[in-house]
Amino acid sequence: MQLISIITIVVLSSGCALAYNKTHNQQWKLWKNKHRKNYSDAEELVRRAVWENNLKMIEEHNLQADLGVHTYRLGMNQHGDLTASEVVQKYTGVKVNMETKYSQVREVLVSNSTASLPSSVDWRNQNVVEAVKDQGACGSCWAFSVAGAIGSAYAIKTGTLVSLSEQQLNDCSGVVGNDGCNGGWPDNGFVYVINAGGIETESSYPYKAVDQTCMFNATDIAVKVCDFVELPSGDEAALQQAVATIGPISVLVDASHSSFHLYESGVYNEPTCIQTMYHLDHAVLLIGYGTEGDNDYWLVKNSWGTSWGEQGYIKMTRNQNNQCGIATMANYPIICSSNMQPVPRQPVYHPTSDAFCLTPNMFLMIGIYCFVKIVYDL
Repeated sequence: MQLISIITIVVLSSGCALAYNKTHNQQWKLWKNKHRKNYSDAEELVRRAVWENNLKMIEEHNLQADLGVHTYRLGMNQHGDLTASEVVQKYTGVKVNMETKYSQVREVLVSNSTASLPSSVDWRNQNVVEAVKDQGACGSCWAFSVAGAIGSAYAIKTGTLVSLSEQQLNDCSGVVGNDGCNGGWPDNGFVYVINAGGIETESSYPYKAVDQTCMFNATDIAVKVCDFVELPSGDEAALQQAVATIGPISVLVDASHSSFHLYESGVYNEPTCIQTMYHLDHAVLLIGYGTEGDNDYWLVKNSWGTSWGEQGYIKMTRNQNNQCGIATMANYPIICSSNMQPVPRQPVYHPTSDAFCLTPNMFLMIGIYCFVKIVYDL
């Protein structure tokens, strides 16, 4: 109730409630029904204003795309009533890293410039990529990236595709420094699975999108991981070689932009993306690459459900100076063979700053947005 009052004060004091375009009433109603959005009267004032701002941005971007300015299109999806900061806070989940230090020597893949690689790769065609899932309002993207990479590696090795438990990773890997819905690192997700002796299936340890007490049962282990391999940071050639010859790869990206949140189709090209480790906030699964027209792309599986992007996937610009940092921190797991057993590993040391999730308070953000909108409209 107190939060609703704060929203109301911010909206009314800024005059933002007067900025609605009544011609969008029916569209707003249909969008709410489609995405099952329900608000209090006070919250609806705020969400409608944010939604209209996003709608305007989408329409302007797509008009430019029709004129050849952009290589991708935006669309109104389930994130339409959220600011960019809110999406980052609720739906990403990679801890902000100042640096990465390994406590033991890691195996590193070195690219081979003479390797002959196919012009395109899509591991879905080999039936080794699990269906797109939805992490919900929980910063567990890192768990989905890890479980997806392990599941695909296991399918490539054995011919059997199983859906693995993100919830186990979310609940139990705090022992190696991850923090459940508050974020984590894929590499330490791999370390946890190695040290725990394996990972359960989704059916035995189902996803709840909230932090729970660890309920891991070693008797339900479905897949064992013996190691993971780090790719050279920033090397797109090594990343291409790995995804072509080994399989899907766990990667981090800068997903802080509204253009990413509202992506619909085409080859995503965001020049304002940042490549440095400190700014990478979202973990995803790289499952291939290709070329669309004159635009090289990476084929990426997200964990925001099938209503986002191209049925849950995005094509991200490739060979453009590591745009969005997709090759900055990439890893893939090594599945244990029958004669191998996992060897316990030390967690990867990630000195962090307090900047993680220090996004502006949503109410202050909305107040600033409304003020700017009023000034702009004047």
